[in-house]
Amino acid sequence: MNTKNKLVASAAINFINGALSFIVLVWLIIEANVAVTEFTSTADIFKYFTVQSNVISGAVSIAFAVYAVMLIKGKIGEIPGFLYILRLLATTSVSLTMITVLVYLGPLFGYVFMLSRYNFFYHLLLPLLAIVSFLFFDITDKISFKQTFIALSHFGVYAIVYLSLVLTHIEDGAVPAAYDWYSFTYLGINAAFIIAAVLLVVTYAIAFGLWKVNAIVYKKQKPAV
Repeated sequence: MNTKNKLVASAAINFINGALSFIVLVWLIIEANVAVTEFTSTADIFKYFTVQSNVISGAVSIAFAVYAVMLIKGKIGEIPGFLYILRLLATTSVSLTMITVLVYLGPLFGYVFMLSRYNFFYHLLLPLLAIVSFLFFDITDKISFKQTFIALSHFGVYAIVYLSLVLTHIEDGAVPAAYDWYSFTYLGINAAFIIAAVLLVVTYAIAFGLWKVNAIVYKKQKPAV
């Protein structure tokens, strides 16, 4: 596949990813306000890492699609490096979402629930689209090894806030579901910190893996300058 075709494919996949991300977000907002769901309000939706990661990925996808189209039309000379870094960050976050669902939340809450309706899009389809886009179409040599650590920033901030809520809402040795919505403390308070530490390592492993494969594909299919 030549460079132009890759850019076209990248623009198409990223546009679809971005559009679906925000369509599902509207779906969630409507349900939170007119139906009986696990969400109590619009604001409640955004406490979930799943929603945050997919909204971030959606926004980055739209931006990437726009830049890809501009590059195809010759309006810019290249896609800026910072956008590739954001693409890595976003893809890492949605990949973590997918893996967490498949390995932890699925067995805990049931795969039927975790992969049905809007969950199918946010937990599986959109993460897969982001991964395919980053590994085969949004390939680059503009991300350095040091910059891969930037991909930890979303989960890092999220973990700090989440654990702070856990620590400040302990009641009789337990944490109400309102402050531990992922049930990280069901094996004890300390379990939340162990799980967070494991997920941090997993997050970087995902980021490094995505970066490495992206770089390998780039070298094998180096686009013409």
